[in-house]
Amino acid sequence: GLGITVALAPLEFRSLIDRVLNTKDYEAAILALRDGDVDPTAQMPMLLSSGRMHFWRPNQAQPATEWEAEIDRLMKRQISDGNEKRRKEDYAQVQRIISRELPFLALVSPHVLIAAHRNLRNVQPSVLAPHLTDGLDEMYWAAENNKP
Repeated sequence: GLGITVALAPLEFRSLIDRVLNTKDYEAAILALRDGDVDPTAQMPMLLSSGRMHFWRPNQAQPATEWEAEIDRLMKRQISDGNEKRRKEDYAQVQRIISRELPFLALVSPHVLIAAHRNLRNVQPSVLAPHLTDGLDEMYWAAENNKP
């Protein structure tokens, strides 16, 4: 265990979000945030300091910290950059900042098991849902007698 004593108070989701984003009537919250979009742009409402889902200091007029300002700069730059390599570099830097500053903790990650028929070839499961259809255009069926 972590050695933290808590008084658990389960809430209906909308009530929880209201407390976190509006009334600020909480000390800690456990939220299940899930996004299947691999593009970093989908994370902007949470990562931008002005974002409505920026749970650790929501709806800031100005970034409260230098590292939040740097995330804002990187996220705004990557959204307008047509160069995929630079976008990946910018988002990797955002992830490094998040890992260093820890404004939130990822407590769990789903365990996913993928299965495919032995004659289905070139299967490349994805870490994001839908796990098996990424690269669907490159999958093919091998002849029944061509077993691996």
